[in-house]
Amino acid sequence: MFIMPLWRVLERLIDHPMLDNLAELRIQQWLPFEEIEAIRHQKLKKLLSGMGRDGAKLRDIPVSEKTDIGQQFQRYKQNSNRFDFIASSSGSTGTNTRVWCDNNTSARTRANFVLALEWSNWTIGEAHLQTGMNVKRGLLRFIKDTMLKTYYVSISDLSPRKAQDILTTMQEKGIRHLWGYPGALYFIAQQAELSGWNAGLNSVVTWGDNLYAHYRQQMESAFKTKVYDTYGIGEGVQIAAQCGFEDNYHIHALDVILEAVDDSDFPVASGQRGQALVTRLLPGPQPIVRYRVGDLVTLKEGNCPCGRELPLLQNIDGRDTDIIRTPSGQVLIVHFFTGLFEHYDFVESFQVRQTKLDCIQLLLVLKDEKKPANQKHRILTDLRSLGLIDIDIEIEVVDQIPLTQSGKRRFVISDLPDLNKKRSKSVPASNH
Repeated sequence: MFIMPLWRVLERLIDHPMLDNLAELRIQQWLPFEEIEAIRHQKLKKLLSGMGRDGAKLRDIPVSEKTDIGQQFQRYKQNSNRFDFIASSSGSTGTNTRVWCDNNTSARTRANFVLALEWSNWTIGEAHLQTGMNVKRGLLRFIKDTMLKTYYVSISDLSPRKAQDILTTMQEKGIRHLWGYPGALYFIAQQAELSGWNAGLNSVVTWGDNLYAHYRQQMESAFKTKVYDTYGIGEGVQIAAQCGFEDNYHIHALDVILEAVDDSDFPVASGQRGQALVTRLLPGPQPIVRYRVGDLVTLKEGNCPCGRELPLLQNIDGRDTDIIRTPSGQVLIVHFFTGLFEHYDFVESFQVRQTKLDCIQLLLVLKDEKKPANQKHRILTDLRSLGLIDIDIEIEVVDQIPLTQSGKRRFVISDLPDLNKKRSKSVPASNH
């Protein structure tokens, strides 16, 4: 296939060896568990040695909170070189976290992600439609999209008409792979069912938010294929992905260690829910070690029928976000807000709550409260310019965002469960 030689040339030009890493992972994914553990042990030993912790065990290292990562980011900033770049979380828990990365860490993360896409029966070069929030893709992404036959569609203004346009595009271009946020794909699936669109797909791949059971059921019914969920963080780590057997997630254990711990940071037993701690085994400019990402996960023992002996993840209970709806039928997923708020350097954290169909409340924790009126006005103006003209927006500056009873901060809270249920059955709205 002509695309591979061209892609290799591009990777060498930009020193981003994703394909070389992918070739290695294609082989290593089938290694016996003992060999996977040996490789991981050597990488961990090298990582801790580079941090000046020779001979230490992973559990000897203190847990890193988001604030710790932020402070480390500032320290490493002084030592970063011109080839380093910033990887950033989407802020789906209300706080945006930044980490320094380089081409080696980026290429390895991308290779794990492409490997997961291959688990979904996709092959490099097959046309696929990817939904997202960024309208401007940039030159490198444009080249990548062109070479890999990526049809990128922004769903920042997702509506029934937009969803139908997406379905029409897929039909006309013969696209059989659909990727994106679970909420958005769920709404597109609803629209497919409502409009009678019945062209089966070869795969649906999700990332970024919770894949709820009813999301999966709706998508698999409408698109006549399995849904493959992936789990990663924007800070530069691809953590796990589903292989298609028994809804198992395989942890990308050759490059990451995932721990599940209790409130005292002690490991919980397999099958029990715990707080996720993530360690990236490739250090990069800024190591990520025992990073509390804010998710709740359940690890799983046993072997997968697929034959891979990579360790298993049973459930991801984090990223618990809701959908905001407007009276006109517009649906706002979590990334509608995070895509906007990541550009406000004066916002520490935020939360959106919907109490009525025609009203949302926005809670803000500001880094600098010298000009709250101006900052609130800017946010309100931007939200109106993005189409929120038929809903009241109440903005309140607070000292901190309230936590749920489980101790987790939720980014979006909707108090309209009955409306959500009615719309999922009958009204062509827009999605999560």
